[in-house]
Amino acid sequence: MTQYAALFSGEEPGQPAPPAPVVRYRILLVDDEPNVLKALQRVFRQENYEIATAADGRQALDLLRTGEFQVLITDFMMPGMSGGELLKQARSMRPDMLRIMLTGHADIDAVMGAMKTGAVYKFILKPWGDDDLRITVARALEQYDCYWECRTESNF
Repeated sequence: MTQYAALFSGEEPGQPAPPAPVVRYRILLVDDEPNVLKALQRVFRQENYEIATAADGRQALDLLRTGEFQVLITDFMMPGMSGGELLKQARSMRPDMLRIMLTGHADIDAVMGAMKTGAVYKFILKPWGDDDLRITVARALEQYDCYWECRTESNF
């Protein structure tokens, strides 16, 4: 039982839980422009994230089939498979992963479509602010952790 649960149950608190292991989050970046991928990687170079990149939706889906990622950040306009289609497929493969779309094109119909299907956590317009992107990812990871903590907490 967590220390906080003892406040409501009337039971004596047990020993403090051991510290959680340090988690290295995995982020998948997808964009068909190599310079954009490099810029995105630079944004996160000082963070404790493992970064993987894909040049298109097919490559991204291959990586999602073989590995666990907590966050996916994809461009909207890409040849072959749009970011919206990638997000839909990624949602069906990894429903707990948080999905962020970058777009330089304010296509309201596409934005609303992705939001209605629940395929996207947040939209970020290009050019992005580096600090804004770091904060968005940090908040997404907090939400991811909270979701899993709530699912695994058996007393609540």
